[in-house]
Amino acid sequence: MSAPAAALALKVEGQALAGRRATPAHRAAFVAAVRAIPVGRLFTVNELRAQLDDAGVPPAARASLMAAAAREGLAERAVEVHDGVVYELKRPSSGRSARGADVTAWRRTDPRERT
Repeated sequence: MSAPAAALALKVEGQALAGRRATPAHRAAFVAAVRAIPVGRLFTVNELRAQLDDAGVPPAARASLMAAAAREGLAERAVEVHDGVVYELKRPSSGRSARGADVTAWRRTDPRERT
């Protein structure tokens, strides 16, 4: 396995472990925060930070919870297409320890409109 593939595998494993530690109350709070965003609007998980902190949602579980929300049809990764090339949209993280890292931008979707 290549080094990038191994790193990705470790990331996915870590997110899965963190996601399993999220309680049903954490999941409900996360879904409520995402559902409060108007359909069609771009957002990042950073924009939900205060609400998730207030609900006690562990920061380590948020990527896993976002992936679950996407699987449920509540959001999709935001992309742009230029000259036939698809680019995933990123935004600078607003986290205190982000050190300039980018985070995924999501588009709020309506699960009833899934194809």
